[in-house]
Amino acid sequence: MHRRLFIFCAVASLLIFSAPRSAVYCAEQENALASIPNNGQDFSRPLARFDLRYQYQRLPHKGNEHIFTFRAEKPFELSEKWLLATRIDMPLSAGNAAAADNPTGRWQFTSRDLLTQAYLAWLPNELLGIGAGSQFIWPTAYFDQGGTGKYQALPFVGFRYFLHKISPGSFIMPWVQYATDYAGSASRPHIRQILFAPALNINLPKDCFIELYSTQSMVYDIEAHGWDIPVNFMVGKVFNHKVIVSAEFFMPMFRTNKYDPYDFRTEARVGFFF
Repeated sequence: MHRRLFIFCAVASLLIFSAPRSAVYCAEQENALASIPNNGQDFSRPLARFDLRYQYQRLPHKGNEHIFTFRAEKPFELSEKWLLATRIDMPLSAGNAAAADNPTGRWQFTSRDLLTQAYLAWLPNELLGIGAGSQFIWPTAYFDQGGTGKYQALPFVGFRYFLHKISPGSFIMPWVQYATDYAGSASRPHIRQILFAPALNINLPKDCFIELYSTQSMVYDIEAHGWDIPVNFMVGKVFNHKVIVSAEFFMPMFRTNKYDPYDFRTEARVGFFF
């Protein structure tokens, strides 16, 4: 079943990218937003893209995890001010994290849980963008250490406001997300989390940028009654408006109640805009 679902999502991503380009929202569209730099970090102005991502996590108890993610995103223009954005993540990983089917923590290579996403973005004016939708995580991991064994829904809402006084295209983009499981293995722990991301994106000369809290990395785990507030920042550069390269870092800063999901995390990315 997991293999069939993985293949289905792979085929779906190909079908998404085969849709006519005339239906796709593009940052080069002839409107007031076209002249504002877009590095793909603004969720209210999504771009058609394909990312190759590598994430390393140093886990508690001397565990290590290497995650390789193939990400496809494609937005669709519904009207002059409304967009539908879609995304699919197909991750694989290698690591030695202990799990129910790997109690000794031997190295394993496995598929991970698939993620799909859809949300609506509304652009009421030239400064403000609002988005709301949901992610869904599917338990496609072959080994326990590759996933949660749960079907998850992760609705989210947020807004983006341009800070052109800092630099053209800079913005603040706070958003909040709620993660919960609704089906899956009864032997695996329940999931209930609130995730925050008070993102601040600052565009720099030569198409470089830095972003603070670009990922929903501030977490309150309701099941564990624990907080995790790390230091999280990203640095990146866009080449010729077609290719983006970035590196993101997560370092523990404030934690409560022995909630300890990782010791250190970093992610490198190469993305291609279409």
